[in-house]
Amino acid sequence: MTIRPDHGVLADGLMLQRLPQREDRFNPTLHFRYIAMRGGASLERQAWIDQLPASYGFMDFGSSPEILTSRAEPTFDFVVFGGEDAARLAKFMRVYGMMLHDKPKLCVCMRSQPAQRAGLLMAGFDDVADVRRTAPEEFMARVAAILRRYGRARVLRQQFTNEYARLDQICQVSKLSARQRQIVLSLLNAPGAILTQHALRRAARGEHDDMSAESLKTMISVIRKHLRPGYAIAAQVPAMYRLLKADSTHRASEQTSA
Repeated sequence: MTIRPDHGVLADGLMLQRLPQREDRFNPTLHFRYIAMRGGASLERQAWIDQLPASYGFMDFGSSPEILTSRAEPTFDFVVFGGEDAARLAKFMRVYGMMLHDKPKLCVCMRSQPAQRAGLLMAGFDDVADVRRTAPEEFMARVAAILRRYGRARVLRQQFTNEYARLDQICQVSKLSARQRQIVLSLLNAPGAILTQHALRRAARGEHDDMSAESLKTMISVIRKHLRPGYAIAAQVPAMYRLLKADSTHRASEQTSA
């Protein structure tokens, strides 16, 4: 079932300030899945959940893990688990948490101790809130912060996927180290696909490590062995390298000039 909370004022995508109920003011932007244990303080937790400025679908924790982690309802933005059995919740997250790897996972409880909350965080929950001490507005602010982190991580993963695909057209990416991949990527992104040795050393060395010209030359030599047919890295004067497409004969002659 879908439950709609009291109405509020939208602030940065979240309704944080309570106003008198008016149907035309309700515009939920978030939807979550609430997976609750029965018994204990379930009614108190439920009353607190009902105050959150977001819509949700209820699921019983006693259902099979396959149902609880199902993507049949792909529109939920995050998952909230409610219960007092910290050991059971932690075990569930350790075993099945990866099935919800791209969704924020939070836990709400009423009688937990600091050590239990710490254990839940270590098990894989993104946040754990004691509803006796946490206002719904604060909880939603935490949700917003976690959603931003997930969003940034999603962008970084997509960037990595795109970069990997571009590199894979040029070289056997899996056979190159992170530094070697960075050298190829830097050449690929440079205007004219050409960079000075100094620029390549700076790109590959990381923030603190140093790299000599000889080390760069050795890395270039390794990279050349894993370039795909039709690509070459040519040494050019003064102290520059260029990534270019070439036939096998041209490629071989240019590599001997470095």
